[in-house]
Amino acid sequence: MPRGQDALFDYVAGHYAAMLSLYGTEAGLRQARKHLGWYLDRHAPAVPAAARLAVLTATEPAAVLAAFRTALAAADPTPAARQAA
Repeated sequence: MPRGQDALFDYVAGHYAAMLSLYGTEAGLRQARKHLGWYLDRHAPAVPAAARLAVLTATEPAAVLAAFRTALAAADPTPAARQAA
């Protein structure tokens, strides 16, 4: 697995894009939700519930990725990461 918040985001974004390409946008959004939830569970278990909800309920691919980046930053305890969000 990638190390660091940026590397993890890039990895997840690539996986997400591949799922959207494979399943199409509508079905891909639904199929990817469980994977995004698993990534958050494993790599950002301290993510606030509202941030997690934003990732898992967004209906536009760009909004999903923006919410995922925000969720990662919200779960990171370092002040620099919180300012980046």
